[in-house]
Amino acid sequence: MKKEETNVLALLLLLIVLTLEISFVRLTWLNCAIVAGTLIYLTYIRKWWGIFWVFLLPLLPALANFWAIQLHGDKSQAIVLFTRSFALAALGMTFLYGVNLNQLLRYGHQKGLSSHFTYGLLVVLNAIPVIQKEIQAVREASLLRGKTLHFWSPIFYIKAIFIAFNWRDSYVEAMYAHGFDETIKRSYYRHLETPKSANLVCFLIFLLINLTLLIPR
Repeated sequence: MKKEETNVLALLLLLIVLTLEISFVRLTWLNCAIVAGTLIYLTYIRKWWGIFWVFLLPLLPALANFWAIQLHGDKSQAIVLFTRSFALAALGMTFLYGVNLNQLLRYGHQKGLSSHFTYGLLVVLNAIPVIQKEIQAVREASLLRGKTLHFWSPIFYIKAIFIAFNWRDSYVEAMYAHGFDETIKRSYYRHLETPKSANLVCFLIFLLINLTLLIPR
């Protein structure tokens, strides 16, 4: 058995705590600090599209919140909600680009997560590249018949569902061929562990933020 280090659990818990915290704490500087911290992290892991979506996705909701609240004369509250929209988007992009779902599911399974749930999602995650190729093949086949399938076309999704049904038996057969059995406790070739340094860094970030909140203003 090989040990594999991962920070997915520590990062996920930190993201959940920060999301809950900014949902109840109305501080503009905290929202801005979270946005700045997540941008630094996304830059560190070189996820440039994540940085782009942090600014683009929440732009319209943030402006709508600011305009709606400002109409009632509470400009400070409007600024808080404006910055909170970007903070929530930043946390979401950090989860999307920073948390490895494959490792997260495997780690959860080691801690008692249901085998059906874990391997069902793992099949979907690992099948995404194949699904994308099949979708492209369906689109090209429709063009050969003189029809254009857009993402809102019902026929497009019906064909995708039928393709998934055709794969179902193949995936089940492959899982059992690799020794999968839901009634037997599974052993692990790679044992995932959270390094102490990751736990320490996440705890220090949480502690620093909350100690700063206690400083009187």
